[in-house]
Amino acid sequence: MRYCVVGALIGLIGLSPALAQNGDRKGHDKMGKIVPEDLIPSAPVLSVDEALKTFTIEKGFVIEPVAAEPLVDKPVALTFDPSGRMWVCEMRGYMPDIDGKLESRATGRIAILEDTNGDGKVDKRTTFLDKIVLPRAISLVPGGILYGDQNNLYFVARDGDKPKGKALVVDDKFAPGGNVEHKTNGLMTGIDNWLYNAKSNARFKFIPGENKVIKESTAFRGQWGISRDNFGRLFHNSNSTLLIGDRVLPNLLNGNKSAKMKAKTTERIGSNAVFPGRVTPGLNRAYISSHNGYSSNTIDPKTFKLTNATGACGPVIYRGNNLPASVNGNGFVCESSAQLIKMIGIEDENGTLKGSHPLEKRDFLTSTDERFRPVNMYNSPDGSLYILDMYHGIIQHKTYMTTYLRGQTLSRGLEGPGYGHGRIYRIRSSSKPLAKVEDLAKVSDIELIKKLDSPIGAVRDLAQKELIDRNADPKPIVAALATGAAADLTNIHLLWTLEGLGALRAKHLVGALTSKNEELISSALYAALSLTDSELIKLESLVAAVRATAMTAPYIARILAATPSPVAQEMLVALLKKHHGVSLVREAAIS
Repeated sequence: MRYCVVGALIGLIGLSPALAQNGDRKGHDKMGKIVPEDLIPSAPVLSVDEALKTFTIEKGFVIEPVAAEPLVDKPVALTFDPSGRMWVCEMRGYMPDIDGKLESRATGRIAILEDTNGDGKVDKRTTFLDKIVLPRAISLVPGGILYGDQNNLYFVARDGDKPKGKALVVDDKFAPGGNVEHKTNGLMTGIDNWLYNAKSNARFKFIPGENKVIKESTAFRGQWGISRDNFGRLFHNSNSTLLIGDRVLPNLLNGNKSAKMKAKTTERIGSNAVFPGRVTPGLNRAYISSHNGYSSNTIDPKTFKLTNATGACGPVIYRGNNLPASVNGNGFVCESSAQLIKMIGIEDENGTLKGSHPLEKRDFLTSTDERFRPVNMYNSPDGSLYILDMYHGIIQHKTYMTTYLRGQTLSRGLEGPGYGHGRIYRIRSSSKPLAKVEDLAKVSDIELIKKLDSPIGAVRDLAQKELIDRNADPKPIVAALATGAAADLTNIHLLWTLEGLGALRAKHLVGALTSKNEELISSALYAALSLTDSELIKLESLVAAVRATAMTAPYIARILAATPSPVAQEMLVALLKKHHGVSLVREAAIS
């Protein structure tokens, strides 16, 4: 094998202030190539059919295209509407050339993608909005959409699939400062009906009829991509940490703005080890190697593959019914610089999240195509998982690009084409059919309530949101709760739907607070924070009967602290004496 060490030319580049790259570190003047040149494959632009041949996926699963160019171009984020159509943010301006000179041009778009004949593939595209600078987040709201660009959060009214009027800035500090890799993204609806983001400490709620948002502080989370589990806990990550999970429901400890909380509220879930399907010379700091005299190795000096994540993004917690039950609740994470998807097992041990790597020393999906750039993943209404692939040669932003990576990029022609490619893939079971996607916009409120019992998380979420957006009559929802026949997970959605409609009352929480399911109990206690003082007092005897466990105790503390009565305060004191060593309980009590 022949090592092609960067010689005089790269040495001169490293010494020249005019030619050095923004990502070059002081003292990192040894940037010799690490991977033997004869092991590095070429990186031509592949058709979708050709790209499919480069994938290796775990047995029992299938990867197939849902949409590709020219129907989609550099997809980075999406949301589903009640009809099951995708609304996709296309960040066409991201690094269109090696120097990112044209990045600030308003080339981004929001497109509606739909499957009109039911064959599982997109056959119709409607450009809803264009001339956007680096769009990165989208949420459908009554009467229009919210979307985030490089700086602001906007509301755009709509008439069907067409915008109506000009975009209104509803938050001019949505994505402040930083570069494109480090700006707010997400707008994911939480179980509590708030919109949450990565790379942000703000959450939002849209006010129908007023065309504005409420903005509140929340814990700072992640970098790119955000997801949640069935309970409602949020999951996120950073480029070098595959998966991070919140230990409690969002904002449980954010009620007291004057208190600085110190409790550990997140857990790193599993290790950051990755197992690419190809050599990985195209990493920003692959030059950090014993071959170049460094004390550590970014890539394995024997296999020449990345060993730990450096481009992790777009996590999702699988909540569908198409993939095997054994992976339900698992995390899936994109590693865009190493062309792979990681699967992480997640377990809750007495309120503490633990991670495992069920596939051990291999990854769920790998590709040998260097242009495969998975950047986000979503649960689909058909029960499968969707992957957004920018399909772009350059994934590292100019702010951090090193001289080494620039050379790697140019050597394989990865600097172009700047536009015109992008794919959305589906991961499904090889042995189970996909669920039929129903148009929830056309069903009755009663049918929507039934959908809250769907085994598909994306369907439950859409049904909950649609009921709230319609301002549905709460009586049938209350009736569904009153039967006591609904599953625990369904009851969580029923309660939060009532909360979103402003119709939740103490009497609606009786069944949940007397159940044996700790997630349902905890969710009910948290939802109760939206009640008036007089309604909270009605819950005293029920709360007193709830067993305080590692999971429920913080929620009990928070609700007792919020209840304005001597009885509640006495119960809180007793709880704190028993759990004085648990920081989550102490801090929930002063939230």
